[in-house]
Amino acid sequence: MDDHAIVLNAGSSSLKFSIYRRAPEAAWTLDLRGQIDGIGTSPRFTAKDGSDARLLYLETSYVQHPEPSVTQVTPGGDN
Repeated sequence: MDDHAIVLNAGSSSLKFSIYRRAPEAAWTLDLRGQIDGIGTSPRFTAKDGSDARLLYLETSYVQHPEPSVTQVTPGGDN
């Protein structure tokens, strides 16, 4: 059975990842890598295979949500 290793690198607005595979008696090889960047602004997700071919790219626009409302909860009361 192959071994796998996941490497994560977290920054202030991004998360990068790599997944490595090693067959028995073989060297580690890059299987998949990618990143989520633009966290908090315009998030984008990219994934590439070990030969740097793009497998997936997702982009979304940031939606500003209104301030959350606070509901006071009284134990045993109706909310």
